Amino acid sequence: MIQTQTKVKVIDNSGARIASCIKILGGSKNKVGSIGDTIVVSIKQVRARGNSILKIKKGKVSKGIIAHTKKETHRKDGQFIRFDQNSIILLSKDKPLANRILGPVTKELKKNKVSKILSLASSII
Repeated sequence: MIQTQTKVKVIDNSGARIASCIKILGGSKNKVGSIGDTIVVSIKQVRARGNSILKIKKGKVSKGIIAHTKKETHRKDGQFIRFDQNSIILLSKDKPLANRILGPVTKELKKNKVSKILSLASSII
């Protein structure tokens, strides 16, 4: 469950490290977001630049899709899925901004028709 002002970790190689949730999209009554929901975030911290060129800068507002939550998610087969941290994947025009996703993603992302994320992920839970 992610609410507004929640700090989330970015698990792709776009250059952002930490972001803050501004709004949960999908209606005016949504106050919390779960895995697979789209949110609007503000970038709070970026990775050290080094030799690479970053795709995103501090303070930029972007959309993201929730990949992990600390609150467990219940599946129809009786399983509970829980992660150690809240994390997102940044989007650009409903496609992932980065070309690599660090860590596993869940099958619940398939329902949002963002199959590109599933193909970039290292494993699917």
